[in-house]
Amino acid sequence: MSRMQHAWLVLGVLLAAAGHRCTQAPTQHAEGGGGTETVIGKIVNVAGDSVPDASIQLVPRGYNPVLDGALPDSLTAKSDSTGAFVIQSPLPGKYNIEARDAARDGMAFVSGVTVVTDTLDVGDLILQSPGAVAVTLPASAVAADGYVYIGGTTIKERVTDAALADGYVVIDSVPASGLPATYYVRQSGDEEPVLLLDSAIVAAGDTTVFTSWDGVPDINPDYASTVDAWWSAHPFNPASPNHNAAIMSPAPVVDVASGGDIQAALDGLPAAGGTVRLASGTYAGTFTIVGRSNVHIVCEGSAVVNTSFSQVVACSTALDYGTFDNCIWTGDADCWACLRNPTRNYYFKNIIFDGGGTELRAVSFGNVDDVVFDSCTFANYADPDTGLDGMVVTYMGCDNMWFLGCTFLGRQRYAVRFTGNQGSGMVGCHVDSAFGSGGFAFVANSDFSDDLDSSGALEPVEARDSKYSVVSGCTFAGTHATVGQTGGHFLYENNTIGWADQCVIVYGVIDAANAQSFAVSDIVCRSNTVGELYTAFLHMDNALGASVYGGYTARCNTIRALDTLGGAQLIVESGTVSGPNTVEGNCVNDSTCVPCN
Repeated sequence: MSRMQHAWLVLGVLLAAAGHRCTQAPTQHAEGGGGTETVIGKIVNVAGDSVPDASIQLVPRGYNPVLDGALPDSLTAKSDSTGAFVIQSPLPGKYNIEARDAARDGMAFVSGVTVVTDTLDVGDLILQSPGAVAVTLPASAVAADGYVYIGGTTIKERVTDAALADGYVVIDSVPASGLPATYYVRQSGDEEPVLLLDSAIVAAGDTTVFTSWDGVPDINPDYASTVDAWWSAHPFNPASPNHNAAIMSPAPVVDVASGGDIQAALDGLPAAGGTVRLASGTYAGTFTIVGRSNVHIVCEGSAVVNTSFSQVVACSTALDYGTFDNCIWTGDADCWACLRNPTRNYYFKNIIFDGGGTELRAVSFGNVDDVVFDSCTFANYADPDTGLDGMVVTYMGCDNMWFLGCTFLGRQRYAVRFTGNQGSGMVGCHVDSAFGSGGFAFVANSDFSDDLDSSGALEPVEARDSKYSVVSGCTFAGTHATVGQTGGHFLYENNTIGWADQCVIVYGVIDAANAQSFAVSDIVCRSNTVGELYTAFLHMDNALGASVYGGYTARCNTIRALDTLGGAQLIVESGTVSGPNTVEGNCVNDSTCVPCN
């Protein structure tokens, strides 16, 4: 694993949802509102005693303490001898509240108060011992005029040469509370703020250490584990205590202006890799990355890339599937070396891939690992009306590939076709209803089920069925099948589906022609909500006779309208499906039913 290590204890880090990415715009300040707006409250210590002469600051939610001007005096107050305070006539809007005693030994913070033309009583603000936050610096950080700040507060910290050497900044005197996003920015204002931390919970008297991944972390399945246990500890799982989806991009960083040449910027990176940082704007961006690891393409705003069939592959032979398959079959030494040594660490952030209504694919990946698409959108691709194509396609493996908070607006057969992936999935994504076959296809890749270590047997990592696949917290407007899965160890949880013919179809045989069979068990579908369902929620399709088949769980799901008159069922089993299977706590065609937890 390439996770950056620190010699600190990680305390209380909490990230917000993966899809949330924004920058702080300069905030305009006025001296006061219309005269009827009032914010009142009281400052107390942890024992409940009144604290006089404490400072109270009303801070606009979008305030940047580095680039924005000083806040007006009308947004500040002092507590009186009883601890009470009054702020008169602030402009209506959303604010945060900071409070601290005169010695700065105690601090309080309230997030997200809304001021309207009335009196807002925020109650008692309890001063606690402050904490501190340590955040990893981006590769672009400089000591000349660089700062780290917490948005919507007055809190900022200068970047020093010592901080650059350590790779992190410690922000002292931070309220013990849940805090908004933390950013890096230069005081010159000639670069957009860089998001470092979505949010954090700080404990009184402690330092909360936030550590970004040094590139996309290399996380492989534990083949002895269930998919549920594996996912419960995964850092890309928002519900995991180990949740950490922040990724640090490698140096050097090459900036590209709107309309610039992405391929030229990629070609200009050193052999060891680096980051292409796009300014907000539009690009003619078809690109090819061959045989290079550690390449990131990111935007802190929003970049529209008009791309057709960009490719990321481990070696030049892998640019063509048939050529690579044939040279593996014939035992070519160079091709086998390529297959055994995939390139890795690719990150795409805040990019809109636009197919212009005619292109078929955005990006394809061949024999690469450790890929993350973060808050990206795929739109305006064409549907070939046949086959198993997708706007994003993988083949020859491509393990540990994730889409976090991405949007798929069609068209195509599928939004994404994973081929032989393991330890991969979709988290917090949205799929509209414009896809010909479905949302996500996790299919097997028998052409590349090869004995890589020459042991005489196919080990789990070598058998290229899709396993340890996750679809979590996604929304589907409506589709024929939200997910197709060939293989076992599949988790489908907390998804919301408008309508579907089938939600999940699970296969154990890749096709009738070669009848290659993969073991299917450990299928978990839980806590999903479906509006209308016309065929089946879970279809276990063993019509072609896979040798090991069964072991599924469907629990705590809600199907508001199941078309039983049309023959729809909660579970459909085709062929021989063994167990043990669990079906419990589901609500079907019953508006009064409450699903289990």
